[in-house]
Amino acid sequence: MQGYRKLILGLGLAILSLFIVMLYVGSDQHHEKMVAREPGLPNSAGMLNVDGPGEQQFQKVCTTCHGVPDPSEYTANEWPLIIERMHQHMVKAGKTAPDTDTVAAITGFLQRNARVVVESP
Repeated sequence: MQGYRKLILGLGLAILSLFIVMLYVGSDQHHEKMVAREPGLPNSAGMLNVDGPGEQQFQKVCTTCHGVPDPSEYTANEWPLIIERMHQHMVKAGKTAPDTDTVAAITGFLQRNARVVVESP
């Protein structure tokens, strides 16, 4: 039994190592560098990306099911898919899902505060 546990642990570590290597190699193939915007700091244009109503709606709606995510966790292109998936989860869970205008405001706020993808030279 002890040998079996060591084998399983060894295989798990090998798979995890392979996954990390694949992530590293994959990021080199795309030649891009991800830059996370620090919360509360200006964007590349030097302006704060705070949007009163959009931010307030984001805080209110998203905390219905979970904690507030960091907007810079995803890129501007990724947020709409994530928002759609969360909207579907709310509907399935029987929660009051936000209307189209609220979704648009939240999406705009998240996209303005999203992680920036910078092409590597």
